[in-house]
Amino acid sequence: MSMRADSRHKGFTLLELLVAMSIFALLAIMAYAGLDTVLDTRRILEQNMNRLSDIQKSVLFISRDLDQIVNRGIRDQYGDYQPALSASDLNVGLDAPVIEFTHTGYSNPLGVKRSHLQRVAYHLRNHVLYRDSWQVLDRAQDSRPYQARLCDKVESIGFRFMDEKGQWHTQWPPVTNANDIIPPSGKKKGIATASASLLPRAVEFSLKLSDWGIITRLLQLPGNAS
Repeated sequence: MSMRADSRHKGFTLLELLVAMSIFALLAIMAYAGLDTVLDTRRILEQNMNRLSDIQKSVLFISRDLDQIVNRGIRDQYGDYQPALSASDLNVGLDAPVIEFTHTGYSNPLGVKRSHLQRVAYHLRNHVLYRDSWQVLDRAQDSRPYQARLCDKVESIGFRFMDEKGQWHTQWPPVTNANDIIPPSGKKKGIATASASLLPRAVEFSLKLSDWGIITRLLQLPGNAS
């Protein structure tokens, strides 16, 4: 009789089940909190990696284009001549090209009969940096650029240009005061613009980002040969 009574009382009591369920629930909450932290860390890491990729892409495009700059002016859609390199600090913050120039190295994987030169421009709109590129150099009125979005959260982009005398300018071609320059005629001139056929010796560009601060690069440009 005692053996049968002992076999009937084997098992868990209600209190033991409640304690076990409480411990299991506590472990589940801790595991979920840890998993949530891991997922948040992964999400933040992916965002930072994507952001870093966009910034690197922007710096790479600008650096590569400037490194392949050539002395070749163009005709715009209005038929007006534009120098090989045109940049103005007055366009910062406006939906207008901050810098526009001609570069070589225009890839042609299909072997299409066209120039290896390309006209590109960079501009800001709503704190987003864009790169414009044209399929032709001398544009018609219906020539439309291909616009590539590079990077957002850009507060400003600035360029500085070093001339052949080692002086820095915030626009190109630079405007110089020619009052001290006496031409062969013996008469002084007023304001004169430097020759648009010249390219700067070096270019410094800065990207001011709302989250990463200021990124600056200094590039030595190739020779002025066309």
